[in-house]
Amino acid sequence: MSKEPKVVVEGPGMHHHPIRPKDFNLASVGTLSSTFGKSEVEQTARNLIRFCQRRGGWYPFTVEELIDFYKQVGEDPRFIFFGLLGVWGDDGMFAQHTNPWHESPPYLVIGADGMYRVTERFIQQCAINLPKVPKTMS
Repeated sequence: MSKEPKVVVEGPGMHHHPIRPKDFNLASVGTLSSTFGKSEVEQTARNLIRFCQRRGGWYPFTVEELIDFYKQVGEDPRFIFFGLLGVWGDDGMFAQHTNPWHESPPYLVIGADGMYRVTERFIQQCAINLPKVPKTMS
């Protein structure tokens, strides 16, 4: 039995997830270091967070909107989903004697409406290096 991904559903004025795109300081090199196991995947995640920061939340988006963003910020739109949509190939030095294909959990999903959405897994994976805020006593 497969486990369905938990999709983050937000829209303008509907912020449900406690971790916000603005919580990520992407100017810091270490923000996403070692979170996905490959720097190219981490760069893809960084760009997706930048896109969500610009939009103000984890809102659904179209591939065209993401491509336009990539062009605006000078990134190569061929890699908009690298490592975030399932199996991806690794041609790096560590893949020489192993299976070069890596299966990743669903970090993004596409709905029947053609809109992409981030999953809880994506946000949690990106947040691994965020400073933990201590819970306050009520």
